[in-house]
Amino acid sequence: MNRKTKIFKSAFLAFLLFLPSLFWAQVISPESGTWANRQLLIVDVPQDGNVFYSLNGSDPETSGFAYDGPVLIDLAGEVSVNVSIIDKVGNRISRKISYIVNEMEPSKDAASSEFIKKINSQGIIEYLPGETFIIPSSLEYAFGEKADIFTGGCELSLSDEMVVSRFLPCVVTDGKGKWRFIVKISPVKSGIFSRKDVPFEIIDWNTLVFNDKSFIYKIDDQWWSQPKERVALDRTVNHMISWQSVDYSKQNVVKFYNLPPKPELNKEVSENGSIKFTLDSQHPYKIGLIQNNNESSELYDSIEIDTFKGDNFDGKVSLGIFYDSVCQSKLDIPFSIHRKNPRAPMILPSEEGGFARQAVRVAIASTEKNSVYYAISGPVILDEDYTVTADEILFDLNSVSYQKDKNVAVILEPKNEGAAAYKVSAYCVDDHGNKSKTSEYAVIIDQRNFFLDGTITDPEMIKKANGTIKYPFTEFAQILPLINKSRFVHVRVNGEVKVPEGTSKITSNCKIDGTNDARLILSPSSNFTIKNSSVSFSNCIITLAESRNTRETSFLFNLERAVLYFEGVELSSVFGKSGTIINSDNSVVDIVNSGLTASAESYSSIISSVKSKLKIKKSRLTVVAGTAVNISAQGGLVEISNSTCIVTGVMGRIAELFDTHSTITGNNFIGDLKKPMGNNKPVYEDKKNYSVAFSDNNITGF
Repeated sequence: MNRKTKIFKSAFLAFLLFLPSLFWAQVISPESGTWANRQLLIVDVPQDGNVFYSLNGSDPETSGFAYDGPVLIDLAGEVSVNVSIIDKVGNRISRKISYIVNEMEPSKDAASSEFIKKINSQGIIEYLPGETFIIPSSLEYAFGEKADIFTGGCELSLSDEMVVSRFLPCVVTDGKGKWRFIVKISPVKSGIFSRKDVPFEIIDWNTLVFNDKSFIYKIDDQWWSQPKERVALDRTVNHMISWQSVDYSKQNVVKFYNLPPKPELNKEVSENGSIKFTLDSQHPYKIGLIQNNNESSELYDSIEIDTFKGDNFDGKVSLGIFYDSVCQSKLDIPFSIHRKNPRAPMILPSEEGGFARQAVRVAIASTEKNSVYYAISGPVILDEDYTVTADEILFDLNSVSYQKDKNVAVILEPKNEGAAAYKVSAYCVDDHGNKSKTSEYAVIIDQRNFFLDGTITDPEMIKKANGTIKYPFTEFAQILPLINKSRFVHVRVNGEVKVPEGTSKITSNCKIDGTNDARLILSPSSNFTIKNSSVSFSNCIITLAESRNTRETSFLFNLERAVLYFEGVELSSVFGKSGTIINSDNSVVDIVNSGLTASAESYSSIISSVKSKLKIKKSRLTVVAGTAVNISAQGGLVEISNSTCIVTGVMGRIAELFDTHSTITGNNFIGDLKKPMGNNKPVYEDKKNYSVAFSDNNITGF
């Protein structure tokens, strides 16, 4: 739907501004910057003017070259061009343009390569309105002298009614290099070239000037005369202008010119911003485009001005209004076509890097007075073992609903169900309906997953440590307070990580998962107390290595109404006089596919439990001590299956069971004892113990 405005009213008319010709002169190419292709020299030369240029820093008027059309500056590296523009009366302007050429090939597909080859070989791309100009989608482009807002490559076209010739600078980029070239727009619309010579001139519609004194003139039914002054006319009605030779005679040929009422000039602005000028009149008026020489070549019924998507075209158009091939008035009319997209909005999050532990505040703002449209995708709850980054998550964008605002701030909340991923998308729309690129911010808000990496030695990395995959913690002491503040924490360990001295108390559920030969190193006094929580260790090595008789505590893990789970764990401990790896009170111990080794001078065991549930499956338990016991249990449930249990020392047993329910099947029990307990019984059971099953066990050394 077009918007039509009547603009050709008497009060609105203006004479063409006769400015110095150098006002229009400009260097279109090259432009300062760093370009991936060699540049052209293109100068908009003033009428009857001259241009000189030099490439070596010298004065172009004394030791340069005369410019007679676009020329390739066949130089790479740092280039400096001096240009001197001189108009017909001797006015001068000078420009020095410095730029850099770093030639390169595009890093994208074949289509972009072909497009860049065309640019490199021609420098100027000729475009005829009505045709399609294709910039490959693998490139981005920007028009104008300041090519600062890029748009994805697409098919571009102008109406074949467009009549303005232009040299339009364009820059394309593949994200690495920038190639600058010129699009030369040459109209194809044809008008009429007819002109009529009359001995008078019409100025600004209402004023007649009689130039040829060899004629006498008559306006309408007035007397014949030879006016010396300008004559004002009422252009709301028809007029007839007559003239004949000043030597009055009845035989003289009398010529006529009919002057109809003044039309109205309509300015129609289409939805895409293009402008079309037409005349509203019953008479066949025509419109001409006034060139820099103050003349108009072709006459049209209408004149259309447009530019490509991605460009703003501002200026003044000089129009001549003609009737019967005689100019009635010349107008200098400003125009502005806005087809350049606005800048994308700024997204300013309280947490950078796409990862956060707490709620994230995201501010969205436009650098200009544009409307902002924003949408929030998510939360997407991630699996516990996720390894993707925020930018790798696929959000459902089909159901996204954008909201309109000027400037806005949103809060992205963490979720108890696990790590929550969000994406904030926003774009701007200006007053002309142009839409910016979409700005995006993706973040994972995770209060559950932490990373420990003992291989980090970079001081800056250590300084920034926050437990994320990008900046992991390096010591167990850093993660311990965070474990106890959350309902559940998943800790991923890489490399060798130290456990602090003394007791590390864990009161919340956590999973400690190792990768790449992960090792937890306990100092002589290190131990864990796990209370009212569930803790699992998997795929890691836990080591207590110390000199004998130096350790005060007699256990590594002390459980109080807790759950301890080992899978894929290799644990070795060297106690002093005596020691137990796991001390369990009213708790659950589950050991799968793991190997636990304990040694001490006097007494050592793997598990000592009271009223607990013990389950050992496909594992290896080894104890070396004067008195060696794998498991000592009072009350509760004991299940040992498909495992190898070894005791080495003076005396020893695989298990001592008091008042438990036990299931012991499919195991290898090995004793290397100086004083075997005898009777080939590796397991001691008191009278209160209930043996559910004891079968398929291989027993040696007892």
